Amino acid sequence: SEASNPQGDICWAADEAMLQDYTDCFEPYVSPEDANMLEGYKNTNGYSSPAFCDPTVFIVNTDLAGDIEINGFEDLLNPELKGRIASGDPVNSSSAFQCLIAGLYDMGNGDPMSDSAWEWVEGLIANLDGVSLNSSSQVYKGVAEGEYVVGLTWEDPAAAYVRDGVAVKVVFPEEGALMSGQCVSIIRGAPHMENAKKFVDYMLGESCQNYVGQNLTVRPLRADATLNESLTPWDSIMRLESYDGVWVAENKAAITERYSECLENAG
Repeated sequence: SEASNPQGDICWAADEAMLQDYTDCFEPYVSPEDANMLEGYKNTNGYSSPAFCDPTVFIVNTDLAGDIEINGFEDLLNPELKGRIASGDPVNSSSAFQCLIAGLYDMGNGDPMSDSAWEWVEGLIANLDGVSLNSSSQVYKGVAEGEYVVGLTWEDPAAAYVRDGVAVKVVFPEEGALMSGQCVSIIRGAPHMENAKKFVDYMLGESCQNYVGQNLTVRPLRADATLNESLTPWDSIMRLESYDGVWVAENKAAITERYSECLENAG
C-alpha cells in the first residue's frame, strides 16, 4: 500500500520462502558479506539476506525430567509425559505452528501430509491432554517454572533461561530441527537507499554477527561467528533438510484445519 511512497528502508522478518511473493516490494541487493554466510543461508533470490536464525527446539526442565528420555518428536508420545507437555495452539501461535511443521516433516519422513505424520499428531494431542496454551511465552515460562516437563518453542527464549542458570536445557530434536533464516531486505525505493545497503552489510558483517553470537540467544548465520555457551554448537544439531517453506506457506490453512479436526476428534 506504500509502494509508491515507501515510509521505511528495511524489512527484517520471515524466511526467504515466505518473502518470495513480495520481491516486487524489495530492492535488488546482495551484500559483499553474503560470501561469508553459512551454506544454506546465502541470498539466493537477489533480494533477501538470511541474517539470524531462531530454530524450533524443546525446552526441558532438568529437575522434572529425571530419567525420561526427551531427544526427539517420537519421545513426546511417552505416556509418562501425558499432561506434562507445554505447547501453544498452531492455529494462533507462529512458534507452535513451526514446531508442528517440524514434527510433521520429521515424523512423516519428509512428507508432512502422510498418514504417519498425522498419526504422530494424534498421539501428541492425546499426550497434551486437551491443553493448548494461549501464548508462546506461557510455553517456556511454564517449563522454567516447573509446571511442565517439556515445551515446544524457539531456541532464543529457551537458551536465555540456560544462560541465566535456570534448571532447563535446550534439546534440538534428533529427527531434525527447523532452521530457516530470518531475512533482512531493502524496501524498493527506500528513502535512505545507501544507508539501507550499509545496514544490510552491517547485519551480515563480522562485528554484528559476533556480538549477537557472543551476547544474545539468537543464532548468527555467518560461518565464522562465535557462539556463547548457551547456544548449542552447530555440529551438534541435526538440521531438517526436507522443509519447503513455499509449500508450507501455500498450505498453512489446510494444515491448521486438519490439526483442529484432530483436536476435535480427540475431545
